[in-house]
Amino acid sequence: MTDGRWTIVDRRDGVDYRALGEYLEVEPPRRLVFTFGMPQFSAGLSKVSVDIAADGGGSVMTLVQEDLPPEAIAALEEGWRAMFDAFALAVAA
Repeated sequence: MTDGRWTIVDRRDGVDYRALGEYLEVEPPRRLVFTFGMPQFSAGLSKVSVDIAADGGGSVMTLVQEDLPPEAIAALEEGWRAMFDAFALAVAA
């Protein structure tokens, strides 16, 4: 990360998917807001807000992604779901 900017590469089925953005708000441990873009699909950026709230012995995470073109919503939902499923498996291991 440099100056609040970030880049990640997610490899799925031998294909690299590059995502990038900039952190807008960082309030540990409860809130993170950042821009998100995938240049190989679109030049535009969206805004992602992640809020984490205590819930008994655990927590609940709420992720909202704004400013999306309607044709991208299904693919982005699938991408987020795949990443969170992989995270859950890693935590359980």
